[in-house]
Amino acid sequence: QPDAAERRRVNAEAKWAGLAFLYRRELVYSILKQVRTSCPREYALLGRGVRRAAAVLPQYAETLGRAPPIDFDEISHDAQISTLATRAGLDAAVRAVPDAARAYWSSAAA
Repeated sequence: QPDAAERRRVNAEAKWAGLAFLYRRELVYSILKQVRTSCPREYALLGRGVRRAAAVLPQYAETLGRAPPIDFDEISHDAQISTLATRAGLDAAVRAVPDAARAYWSSAAA
């Protein structure tokens, strides 16, 4: 149902736009807690030091075709939260971490 999905997206964006910074921070923390709770090993592996790991993994940046994404620790910093203008931006930042890992580990370089 594309209409229902679009309505959810629009509602999420409207709620994000109306949130004060403190509530945005709490939402970010809540989302990252859900990821950490549901995937603790993956969170431990992917959630910290993605850029440090990428620096030692052979051909990481070349495989992705871009710089490594910010990791979950960076996403939770106030300076980073303040740059997330939309809820879609937050969702993309959270998804970028496992997407980049999946792209690298399924490549020939890994």
